[in-house]
Amino acid sequence: MTTFHDKRAQNDIYKALKSISQMLPSLLEVLQTSVAIKKMAIKNDLANLNFALPLVENSHFKSVLDEYNETEVINFLANIDDLIDEITESIRQNKQYLNVIEELMQH
Repeated sequence: MTTFHDKRAQNDIYKALKSISQMLPSLLEVLQTSVAIKKMAIKNDLANLNFALPLVENSHFKSVLDEYNETEVINFLANIDDLIDEITESIRQNKQYLNVIEELMQH
């Protein structure tokens, strides 16, 4: 097993990881809340568009809206979901790193 020879460096690494580990769940919560709010806003926008579309005569305008609905919204939510997955994985890995450092600090 590897041991640290520099206690100050060991403590600094531990403190940094501990700090990151404490902040990541808050960031995750903010992102999840953001996604929920954005999904509600998108649903409202789509409901308003669906109400208005029968009144629209311009087929080009309608095709632009359809394209927006299918690509932009899906891409935005997919990007946020990917970020949430990455943060969740970071939380898991940081917990593992903290456990290893705590074990090393005991030796």
